[in-house]
Amino acid sequence: MRQLSLILTLLLTTIGELGAAQRLPTTELEGCTPPIYLERLRPATPHADLLRVAELAGHAPTHTNLIERASSPSKGFLCDSELTRPWTHTHSTYELGPLGMRLLPFYSATHYNSAYPRDHNNAGLWAGRGLATELNGGIRIQLGPLSAGVIPTLTYHQNRYFETVEYTGSNRYSELVYPGKPTSIDWPQRLGDESKTEFSLGQSYLRLDLSYLALGISNENLWWGPARRNPLLMSSTAPGFPHLFLGTSKPVYLWVGHLETELIWGRLEESPYFDNDPSNDRNLLAGIVLSFQPRGLPGLYLGGARSFIRGLPPGGLSTSAWLIDPYRGVQDNPLGRDNPESDNQLVSAFARWAPPGTGFEAYFEFGREDHWADLDDLIAEPEVSGGYTIGLQQLFPYRDGWLRLGGELTQLSDPLPTLRRSLVTFYTHSQLRQGYTHRGRILGAPIGPNANSQYLGLDRFTPDGRRGIYLERIRYNVDANSERWVRTYGAAGADIEFTVGLHQHLFLGDFELGWALTHSYRQNRNQIGLRRPEPEVITERNWGLRLDLGWRPQLGRPPSDPYSSTR
Repeated sequence: MRQLSLILTLLLTTIGELGAAQRLPTTELEGCTPPIYLERLRPATPHADLLRVAELAGHAPTHTNLIERASSPSKGFLCDSELTRPWTHTHSTYELGPLGMRLLPFYSATHYNSAYPRDHNNAGLWAGRGLATELNGGIRIQLGPLSAGVIPTLTYHQNRYFETVEYTGSNRYSELVYPGKPTSIDWPQRLGDESKTEFSLGQSYLRLDLSYLALGISNENLWWGPARRNPLLMSSTAPGFPHLFLGTSKPVYLWVGHLETELIWGRLEESPYFDNDPSNDRNLLAGIVLSFQPRGLPGLYLGGARSFIRGLPPGGLSTSAWLIDPYRGVQDNPLGRDNPESDNQLVSAFARWAPPGTGFEAYFEFGREDHWADLDDLIAEPEVSGGYTIGLQQLFPYRDGWLRLGGELTQLSDPLPTLRRSLVTFYTHSQLRQGYTHRGRILGAPIGPNANSQYLGLDRFTPDGRRGIYLERIRYNVDANSERWVRTYGAAGADIEFTVGLHQHLFLGDFELGWALTHSYRQNRNQIGLRRPEPEVITERNWGLRLDLGWRPQLGRPPSDPYSSTR
């Protein structure tokens, strides 16, 4: 409590010092042709975060920030300044006639957790107990409108032992399955009981950009919606999955505003730690996401997304099942459990407001895990199986850089009794047993099924990097199973975690160094102690350490625009 008091005092003191801060000056972007390109290997990295902050500060062209993939050629440009230049990587491009090749930075990330797993938006790396390390890098190739990225990932997971809840039901399922809904989601407590090394395609892709049209095949992580930490439908928590995509390569002007959209068809896989039925190991994920910026309302962005999941039987699916069924009207699916034609339909709507010149943004996303049976059902109980994320951030000029204060609140639990149906746990499904997962990891918010979180952070951006501090509270597993323990033991039965974290990202010539230190206090993880013959409340303290190393090779000529052939 003493440490927490000191941290809160620091936050309040800093905010007080900024009380007299002036509005951020608006950079005249018309006179600032972005000459430098910011490389992002995937969403939810410090580099991607800087791009969003630079936009709020007027140092980058405005974007919706509602549809994110790192290979998009229309994003990633910054105005050249002393603050933004160290973040860029511009001396590794070669041109062989019409062919351009770009050597990407090499990055390694190492996580250490002392007591139990703590994994948030780490893509292919699962931050279990002990050490977990990934190494990635590669090249981008450009030939006219055709581009490709070969960006594989090598991961190592020490995967040390920690106490789990052993599943003792049907021998069809692994003993490591999620104890809250063991037969309705492939979200194991631990990814096996051994150390392992894996090689994957990482963030690799192949795409074609023709004027406003983009199409391709990719294994990239996607990010849908405005949330910074907990988007509801698509985040960087699970590994990237193979998918086809078709959409806009840049915003399309429709007189009433600008429109961006993307359709995807991907393949999801079950983890080896769920069930022993090989016939249901693959699922089809078809999705659509849209973003719209209304004319005459600068800084306002609206959007929506939908994910449709259906099992992929060994014999495959018909053409209509791929191209028509996923995009029909959202409707009830009366098919029974394990029916090969069962599907899961998730939808969300979101908005982002970032008035130019203010350094401020607010955003909101509301989603539903379960479809509605008909219009009457939607009108009567629109909040059933719903969840939401609300967030804001304010940027202040401070000395030689920017100071950002931001917060985010996510609520995935369904606290209200329903009139027409039983309680629905977000990301689980009674028919598609794997739920909304890929290889045992959540595709959406990293806090997991029916969890709630509150986050508050303060960051400073300077020419030499980024540093910050944050507080986070998460209540896990707020579903019917968890509520049973709360009804019996009161507040002592809840699974709650409090975390304080420090982080920094520095530039040292051609090298980058990042670190993050967290201390988490968790009570009743999965109600392990309460499940014992002699129940007891168990508290655990977890120290987490992350170390990021990067090398940005400076081997070629600095281009003014590494993707000029697509502009």
